[in-house]
Amino acid sequence: MLSWSGLAGAVACDTQSYLASGTATYQMVSPAGKSTVVNKAVVKGSSVQVTSTSNGKSTTVVWNCTAKGMTVNLPTGEAKASFDIGFLPPSSAWKVGYSWTSTGKISGMAGMTITTTTQSRITASERVTTPAGTFNTLRVESTTASKMQLPSGTKLPPGMDAAALAGAMNSPSKSTSWYARGVGTVKTTMPDNKFTMTLIKFVR
Repeated sequence: MLSWSGLAGAVACDTQSYLASGTATYQMVSPAGKSTVVNKAVVKGSSVQVTSTSNGKSTTVVWNCTAKGMTVNLPTGEAKASFDIGFLPPSSAWKVGYSWTSTGKISGMAGMTITTTTQSRITASERVTTPAGTFNTLRVESTTASKMQLPSGTKLPPGMDAAALAGAMNSPSKSTSWYARGVGTVKTTMPDNKFTMTLIKFVR
């Protein structure tokens, strides 16, 4: 799961209160170990360009202002593939009790299609302390359900069962993220995946 942070700008879309103009450094901890990700974001009109760098490799995406909020399509490394991760609602909607549903889709990767539906709810207002400081945040709890479809006739490697693979992919996953207005994501946890992402530095 990916998260982008930021500072409000004098632009048309107020969602950018929870997106980016600045450089955010995160430490990620997972079963694979620890790593550092640096997100450098720049407000350009009604869009936010975010360049994410990890292990010497960089990827740039652009979040765009739309009627429903900020949306983004992520590159997947294949020319015919697309990755739609849904949207973030306008900052005026960010209040305890607010909920929304977003859908995403990965298509074009060896003919495989993965669709996701994420139910998100702002459940509390909390102060969160990280190495980057102490922030007033809104806690967002999300549950994502995924569905994988393989093209007919797909041959999987020996020992790999299509039904088992689909079952593992289709299992719902839960995450909790804490967002600070004018900064963005300060922490994300995914207990089922033993994953944590924590903001350790933010420079405007």
